[in-house]
Amino acid sequence: MVRVVAPQELAWLRDKGAVLLDIRPEESYVQGHLPGALHVSFYQPIAGWTPWQVARRVGYAMFGISQGTEANPNFLEEVSELVSDPASTPVVLYCNLGGSLEPTKTDPNGQQTRSMVAAYELAQAGFKALHVLKGGYNDWVANDRDIEVIE
Repeated sequence: MVRVVAPQELAWLRDKGAVLLDIRPEESYVQGHLPGALHVSFYQPIAGWTPWQVARRVGYAMFGISQGTEANPNFLEEVSELVSDPASTPVVLYCNLGGSLEPTKTDPNGQQTRSMVAAYELAQAGFKALHVLKGGYNDWVANDRDIEVIE
């Protein structure tokens, strides 16, 4: 089950042993992340030069994006290394936008974001206590909450 949680609920979840995961690209994590957050990229920069990866690079370039991304093939393994018991350890995921299970004007199923897709993948892998931070990193910063920066 995936639950969307407000920033105010984060302290309570952390008291319960929750693992806070920033799933944004490493560059974003280094520039600023929630205090105490661990990092596992859900997407990573395109690394190889297979025909598919070249086509993806071209597609991103057409939209003015110099470095595209692809799914991190080690995501589940990396998260599993950080979460001692997937059946009971609460995991709070966040990306830039957060996500929502509430219907929107454009999607009756809620706002699909990287953290929502990542939560779905973890649920499929047997993780039980999954949470997505409402509003994500952008909302956290917009409300002048503390962040950590790696220098």
